[in-house]
Amino acid sequence: MAIPVTAGKFPLALLPILASVLAGGTIITCYILAVNEGHVEAWPNTDITHCAKYAPESYIFRVGIITSSVFLIVGYVLINQWIKGQEAMNDGVAPRSHCFISLTAAACVAGVVGAVCLIVSSAVIEPSGTPWTLHIVFAIIFFACTAAAQVVFTFKLCLLYNEDSETSLTSVWSLALKVLLNGCTGVFLALFVGADLLKSHGILDPIATTQLKNAMEWFLVADILLYSLTLSIDWRGKVYESLVIPVVGGPMYP
Repeated sequence: MAIPVTAGKFPLALLPILASVLAGGTIITCYILAVNEGHVEAWPNTDITHCAKYAPESYIFRVGIITSSVFLIVGYVLINQWIKGQEAMNDGVAPRSHCFISLTAAACVAGVVGAVCLIVSSAVIEPSGTPWTLHIVFAIIFFACTAAAQVVFTFKLCLLYNEDSETSLTSVWSLALKVLLNGCTGVFLALFVGADLLKSHGILDPIATTQLKNAMEWFLVADILLYSLTLSIDWRGKVYESLVIPVVGGPMYP
C-alpha cells in the first residue's frame, strides 16, 4: 500500500474569509476613492459599477474583484465536494437515488458561471465606451446564478442535517444564518426588480427609483459575501490537502 504524503495543506475556513473580505474591502475602498475624487455622488446616489469607472479606483476594482471571484470559484467546487462527501457518509442511513447530474453539482456549475460572469462584467468597465449591454447582462447572470446556487446549497445542507445531525459538517446556527441570508436575497431581488414597477404606478419618482435600485445592488452584494462568510463557521478547524503523493517502498508498501 502506498504511503500518502501531504505536500501542502490549506485551512478551509480562511478561503471564504479571503473571498468576502477582499471583495468587500475592494468595493468600499473604490467607493471612498470615487467619492473623494468627485467621480460619484455619495450613497445611495451611486451604484457599485460607477465606483469602478475611473482611475485610480478602476485598477483596484479589477484586481480585487477578479481575485475574489477566483476564490469564490474554488469555494463552490469545495462546497460541491463537501456535500457529496456528506451524502456518501449518510447513504447507509438514508440511501438516495442518483440521476445524470445532482442538484449539488448543478448549483456548483451555477455558482462558477456566476463568478465568471462577475469577472467579465467587472473587466469591461471603462471610463468611456463601456459596453453597457454586455456589462448589465453578465451582472444579472451573476446575481441570478449566485442566488440560485446559494439557495440550493442551503437546501441540501438542511436535508443532510435533518438526515443525521450528529455527523453533519454544519451547525443549526450556521444553517439559520444561511436561511436568513437566502430570504434577504429574495427580498432585495424583489425590491430591485419591483422598483421600476413602483415607478410606473407613480409610487416612486425617478430619483427615488434609482436610489432604491442602487441600495438593493449594494445590499445584494453584501448579502452574497456574508453568505460566503458562513462557510468559515462550517469549515473551522478543517484543512484541505492540496496534493497527496503515494510513496513506494515504505513499511506499508509491499
